[in-house]
Amino acid sequence: MTRRPHLATALVLAAVALLFTGPGLLPGRTLSPSDYAWEPAPWHAERPAGVRPFGADGEQADAVAQFQPFTQYARERLPSAPLWNPAIMGGRPFLANAQSAVFSPFAAPSYVLPFWKSLGVVAALKLWVAALGAFALGRALREARDAFRAMSEYEKAVELRPSHFAALCSLAELYLEKGFRRKAVEALERALTCAPDGRTREGIRTRLLRLL
Repeated sequence: MTRRPHLATALVLAAVALLFTGPGLLPGRTLSPSDYAWEPAPWHAERPAGVRPFGADGEQADAVAQFQPFTQYARERLPSAPLWNPAIMGGRPFLANAQSAVFSPFAAPSYVLPFWKSLGVVAALKLWVAALGAFALGRALREARDAFRAMSEYEKAVELRPSHFAALCSLAELYLEKGFRRKAVEALERALTCAPDGRTREGIRTRLLRLL
């Protein structure tokens, strides 16, 4: 078993992200549904025979109509941040438009790499970060589930033996870990009554004073 499971997971997920987006990184290829641009009028009538209706992925129309042109517009005007887009009707705010994503970290590759090649890199990064987030969420949920299962077991132990000092102390720690401060105080107060010696009781009193 690897000693660095998080690093190993990150590398595996990066490889999976590249597997999905890799074709768009090959020479002469790009990861873009830009053939959708032949669908709207007046270009519809001139659509080449090899381009199918709505392009390769009609669900990605926003990428063609907004995201890619916005990124190209921002790229052309760097290092200044363009405030206004004069190309839409009489003009529209650009920096204030959330869809322009000027300061998104995922836009950075498109600012420094050849634009059409950068689209595959951006897609790979987004997939990788999303996968890492799902992995972190899954671990957090599993740990939370384990903690609540442990709580339940300790509560059963205390129900069977109300003076179970170790179970009460463990229960108090779990309550605090999950934000149940009042229940933690109650568990410590019960533990105080069955502490094995004076030194332990004094430690519990100190802990209670900090929580109250």
